[in-house]
Amino acid sequence: MKLFSIVLTAVIILFSASNISAQSCKNHLLNFNAQRGISGFQTHGSATVTNGRAGNKIFKVTDSNSHIYQDVKVPSGSTSVYIGGWTRNSKANATTGHAYLYGYVMDASGKILEYIQVGVQNKTTGWKHQGKTTSIDSRASKIRFFMKRSSINGQTDIGNQAIFDNVAVSFNCQAKTAKPGVPPCTNMVKNHTANGGETHWNTHGNVAVATLAGGNKSFKVMDSGAHFYQDITIPSGKRKAYIGGWTRNSQLDAPTGHAYLYGYVMDENDKILEYVQFGVTHTGMKWEYTAKTVVLDSNAKKIRLFLKKSAKNGVADTGNNAHFDNLVVSFDCVKKTPAPKPY
Repeated sequence: MKLFSIVLTAVIILFSASNISAQSCKNHLLNFNAQRGISGFQTHGSATVTNGRAGNKIFKVTDSNSHIYQDVKVPSGSTSVYIGGWTRNSKANATTGHAYLYGYVMDASGKILEYIQVGVQNKTTGWKHQGKTTSIDSRASKIRFFMKRSSINGQTDIGNQAIFDNVAVSFNCQAKTAKPGVPPCTNMVKNHTANGGETHWNTHGNVAVATLAGGNKSFKVMDSGAHFYQDITIPSGKRKAYIGGWTRNSQLDAPTGHAYLYGYVMDENDKILEYVQFGVTHTGMKWEYTAKTVVLDSNAKKIRLFLKKSAKNGVADTGNNAHFDNLVVSFDCVKKTPAPKPY
């Protein structure tokens, strides 16, 4: 039993470490999505940045002797490198000239220690993600990341263009990027983690930002007549709002005074068009996630998000405190926030 417990603990630690690594995996490429033109990259030959089909910026290589590249410093302690990204081609029937990723692992003097060959993995005009993880030598000092166009002897080049976007270089983890042309899902709540104290939030009554055991900060509402709130402007053309966040209580199964989210959908004159009612979703002390998607009225201009504490007529308040963290409001997409640190 003792051996089983030790093994189980080790598995949990490894699983937790991999989760933390996945959540914090950094893309080390500068301007990875071409939004700042060719900034951060070097070009050779016929290679540039242009507008894509969905209005997003893309990297484009139009000749097989041409390429785009960027040098990335290897952080101390790195044992592997991941290079990846999205590729497509301008012509569906091309037999050569396809987009592919490539890399050098280099030492401090610029000597190539290893070639990272991802190869051609997409011969279509649709976006496809490709990538490769490679173990790196302890002498590795930098990665030279390339976007290239293939060439096959004996095949006629019909002028296919190799196209790239949302590329990545990461170390000891895989930094997967979003599919190009899909707008990023943005959390519109400012200071959604309480790490900025009460900044960007309006308060009413007995509320505070608490520091819980473990160092995590949370929004705390201590009276049922009190609340935090924040107004979020609805971007033009948005049809749905996703509202969510994490809640917990300071007392286990308190008879009342539980944490819950609430919202108004309002027009430009602050007229309430809809009440977004979550209700009390749980009465426990552990963090629980709650969320709701709301279809927006055509006159909707803003969301007013409330953090509140419940009350019941005839039921005594035993002093339970309502806690909130990692709140979210996003539009036309779902962006669930990660769980707060255990308290």
